Amino acid sequence: MNNLKNNSSDKTFNIVLSGIIAAIYVVLGLLTSLFGLSFGPIQFRISEALYIVFLDSPAMIPGMVIGCAVTNLFSPYGMIDVLVGSIATLLSAVAAYKARAVMVKKVPWLSMLAPVVFNALIVGAEIAAIQTAGKATFVTFVTMMAQVAVGEIAVVAFGYFLRNILNSNKAKRGNKL
Repeated sequence: MNNLKNNSSDKTFNIVLSGIIAAIYVVLGLLTSLFGLSFGPIQFRISEALYIVFLDSPAMIPGMVIGCAVTNLFSPYGMIDVLVGSIATLLSAVAAYKARAVMVKKVPWLSMLAPVVFNALIVGAEIAAIQTAGKATFVTFVTMMAQVAVGEIAVVAFGYFLRNILNSNKAKRGNKL
């Protein structure tokens, strides 16, 4: 019975944490959009830093996907962005979470690379296709993908920096994020 309680408690905690992550994602995504940086080929969606901040929690996956879907309801690209962006986020979150234990000099490089690659490829291709009415050239695809990747690299690096600050503060108190 005790294991059932702990397991139930863990599930409740993860559901609540997923909701918190989704809410933070939406708030940060919409704040970033006020500066024109949440949608389009050049995007610095600060909410994407949450991939790394909450990397050790399985709650990160649904939280990121739900947060992305809700944020993308405000996208100028319409419902296609809700679908395509959410798929990119799902793949990014699952890959980042699965690769979290792979460290090089205590840095989760594969986890940090996952959102960069998936968002660059999927969201970059989506933007190229939409902005060219489906007539994008290879150069257009590569350009859009590179632009999305640059923004994603910046926010993932910010997430890593933030994670380290939070973990060092938590370590002083005896627990980790």
